[in-house]
Amino acid sequence: MKKLTLLSVFLMSMHLSFAQQTEFGIRLGPSLTTFGGGDFNFYEFRFGFHAGAFVGLELSDKLVFEPGIQFARKGATSPIIGAGAIGLRNDYLDFPLLLKLRTGETFYVFVGPQPSFLLNSALVFEEPGNKVTLKGGALTDLWLGFDFAAVLGFGINIKKGFGVQLSYEHGVTNISKDDNLFNRGFKLSFHKSF
Repeated sequence: MKKLTLLSVFLMSMHLSFAQQTEFGIRLGPSLTTFGGGDFNFYEFRFGFHAGAFVGLELSDKLVFEPGIQFARKGATSPIIGAGAIGLRNDYLDFPLLLKLRTGETFYVFVGPQPSFLLNSALVFEEPGNKVTLKGGALTDLWLGFDFAAVLGFGINIKKGFGVQLSYEHGVTNISKDDNLFNRGFKLSFHKSF
């Protein structure tokens, strides 16, 4: 709660100090994530999703500071002998702090850091016709509670506040207590600004 309060105070002060125009928005879409580090060849991409909100604080005609908050389902899949697979699934609360550069009315690029906090974890065993999900604090305890990533991407504003963007997240902090693993992923986001 303390962290959210500090973030709110920070956003308000940024708005009052620098912003010429403010926009609010929601963002959601599919994700494709895996792990880097460790035995990298052992992990494959898995589908997830993300959803959240953002605030766009205009610093100039071309530059926008865009902090946000998102629920993001991340993880990886590991094939097992036979036709099955084990899915490693981690749910995070992401705080992207993006600097967005408009290259015109329609296109933009962005970059920035993203701290994330682990909410919970699960193991998903899948084989044809069968799926078992294991959850609980013991699984969450296998992972470190904090992640930090570098984010970069590009987007297109369509019309009436709608748009789409593609981002890549490159985790730079270890997320596992037992191995040297890093989050890697792509997000395809659809957004609506108000």
